[in-house]
Parts: sequence; C-alpha cells; structure tokens
Amino acid sequence: MRQASQASMRGGAGVAVLAPEDLQGDGLIVGAATTTDLRGALSGLTPLPGENSLLVLLSEDLGEEHLRRALFDQVGVVAANDDTFVIQSQVVGAIDAYAQRLQQRPAGGGLSISHLSAGVGTMACLVRGTGARSNRLMALGTNHALAGANFGRTGEAVVQPAMLDGGRDPGDRVGVLERVVTIDFGGNLNFADAATVWVYPERVRAEQALLRRGKQRTYDVSERVEEARVGMSVGKVGRSTGLTHGRVVATDAVVRVTYGSRVAVFADQLLVEGLGGRPMAAPGDSGSLLTTWDTHRAGVGMVFAGCDAGRLCVANKLQRVLDAVEATVYVG
Repeated sequence: MRQASQASMRGGAGVAVLAPEDLQGDGLIVGAATTTDLRGALSGLTPLPGENSLLVLLSEDLGEEHLRRALFDQVGVVAANDDTFVIQSQVVGAIDAYAQRLQQRPAGGGLSISHLSAGVGTMACLVRGTGARSNRLMALGTNHALAGANFGRTGEAVVQPAMLDGGRDPGDRVGVLERVVTIDFGGNLNFADAATVWVYPERVRAEQALLRRGKQRTYDVSERVEEARVGMSVGKVGRSTGLTHGRVVATDAVVRVTYGSRVAVFADQLLVEGLGGRPMAAPGDSGSLLTTWDTHRAGVGMVFAGCDAGRLCVANKLQRVLDAVEATVYVG
C-alpha cells in the first residue's frame, strides 16, 4: 500500500490506491477510487483526457489543506504534498449501514422505531399533549410506521429499534401507541400522517441523536415551529440516511401517496430536495423531524414519503401534525 501511495499520479498505471487498512483512521476519509471523470479537482488541477486521478470520498468537507494532510497522516500518501498530484474529492457523508438502527437508551429523535407488529420508521421528537393530556410525555412519528397505516390500536407496544431492525417486545419497548391520526383512503384530502407514543420518560430524550463513526452526538431542537418557505435551508436526522441537508422547493404540494395496495391524497405538503448530490430521505426515514438549518433548529415539518426517482421527499407541515395530535414540541 505504501509503495502504491507514493507512486506518481502521472502515467495512469501508477495511480495511488487505498487499501482496506487505510480506512481504519478517524473516519474523515471513508473511501477512494480511481476515475477518469471530473468530480471536483483540488487546486484547479484537472486530469488530462482519459487520465486517472484519485477520487477521495469524505464524511465531511475538509478543505484542500486539511484533505492533503489527512491523506498523508492517515494513509501515508507522500505525493499528497505535491501540487501536481491530481486529487479529486466528494463529500458523501458517513457510509454506515446501521448507525441509526441500534438500540439507544435514552432514545432520541432520528432513531429507528416501529409498532410491535412490523414496519420501520423514525422517531421525530418528544411532544406534550394539550388540555387533559398535558401531563403526557409522548414521542411523535408517522401513522404508517407506528400504527401500520390505521391498523394499530392504542395501548399496543412500540419498540426502538424498529422490529425490522431487530427490536423486540418487551425488551425494546419505549412506550405504547397513544393517538393515531387516521389516514383517509377514500378520496378525501389528508394533511398529516401522524401518531404519538406514550413513552417511558427514562427511556427517551428530547435531543436529536446522531450516530457517526461509532460515536453518538446529540443536538437540541427548538420548541418553536417555523413556517416553511421556498428556498429555506433545512435538515433532518433519519433512520436510513442519517443527517441530511436540503432545501424546500414547494410549500403547497398535493401528492398521491401509495401505501401498499392503498392510495391516499395529501394536500398542503412540503417538497424538499437533498443537497450535495444526496437524497434528502429514504425508506425508513418517515417520521424524521425537519428543522431549519441554523442554530435555532426550529421545527418545520415531518418527513413521511419519498420519491422512487430523484432526491425529493415529502413532508407534512409540522404545525399541521401538532394540531392533529393535539400536542406541542417538548424540549426538556
């Protein structure tokens, strides 16, 4: 590996490669490949037509100086200090198949959760009921993940992680189904795919939980709800794709959503596009809390559906969801 890394980039055959042992460092470099494609070369130096360059896959944006240092420190690529060494980079995030699918206690938003029967989804956040339910601490998620799209009944167990991810009752139970917003499959308009779980307080937390490179990070969200606008920068943590960044492209969408053999129509929905070449959400991310991409992290929506093609996902407006379940965001 060391000899290959020190080879000149010019000439094609001597292009540097990374061996498996080189990916055991701090996780900033998550992969590499050789390519003749143009992906974003450093220092403005691009490969000649048909010439190989080293494409480095990163968990986060390092900048040229830090990337070259990481290549040298982590991998021993001596040529990384040579400005004629053609390196291209692309931020792909953490390549982690199961990070958000592990059992966590206390469990936070962004983690895998489901009804005891089956299914999979993401816990959005904690909420407090209003009125006579003001003493109830609950977790918010989607009807189809927490109640099987109208089939679940109040009092039935909800587990974290989801059944599909190995969760079992009673060992992984975090609460019981408390309220389900019925989805209308008869042609009437829907506005929220939502349900609440009456949780055991010691088994949950108000923060969003993000598992990266084997370590847990958490961050607070605001109890404030902000109205989405076109172009707004937003983010979410979900069971399948983890932390993703996107922008709102529409705030008044009417969409036809398929639930197996059944179809429901939703109105007044948000359309969100992933940035950086990544999808905003994937199956299993339903329930992810959509927040503003700033230090306020105000709630904007709740992801509940995605598109088979493209980077768009569909989200209920958060205020619509909270009104439907008669609750407010709880931040501890």
